[in-house]
Amino acid sequence: MWNQWTPPAQPSFFDCPPLPEGRARPRVLCVARPGGDTWCQLVRESLADVAPVDVAAPLSAAVDVAVNRYDVVVLDAAQVDDLIDLVSEVRRHDDRAAILVASAAPTWQQVRDVFRAGATRYCQQSPHRADIRAEVGAALPAPRR
Repeated sequence: MWNQWTPPAQPSFFDCPPLPEGRARPRVLCVARPGGDTWCQLVRESLADVAPVDVAAPLSAAVDVAVNRYDVVVLDAAQVDDLIDLVSEVRRHDDRAAILVASAAPTWQQVRDVFRAGATRYCQQSPHRADIRAEVGAALPAPRR
C-alpha cells in the first residue's frame, strides 16, 4: 500500500543470541481463571523452549508475584474480573516486572486505564504462536551485550 507506514522493527528479547552460560531464563506468569486458561496454554506452548511459564488464578496472582520473581506477567483481560485492580496489585508487589495485558477485543478506554494502573504493554490476543512469542519477547528488556 502506498499510504501504509511500517515502524522499524524493535529488537526483541527472543531475537538476541542464546543466553550466556549461567544466566537464568526469563520467568513468565500467565493469569487466567481455572478452566479458562486456553490462551495461557498457548503462551506456555509458544515459549516452551525459551522461558518457563507458570499459570495462576487471578485471586492468587498478586501473592505469586510477591513470592516469586517474574520477568513478565501476562494477564488475560477476559479472565480477570477487576483488571485495573489486579494490574495495580501486581505493580505494587513488583515494580520491575513487565505487565502484558492481552485482550481479544480491546477498547481504547481499557487500554488507557491499564496503562494508568501500571501495565507495560497491551496487545490483542492472537492464536498464532509467533505473535504470542513476539509480544512477550517485546515486553522483556533485551539483554545487555
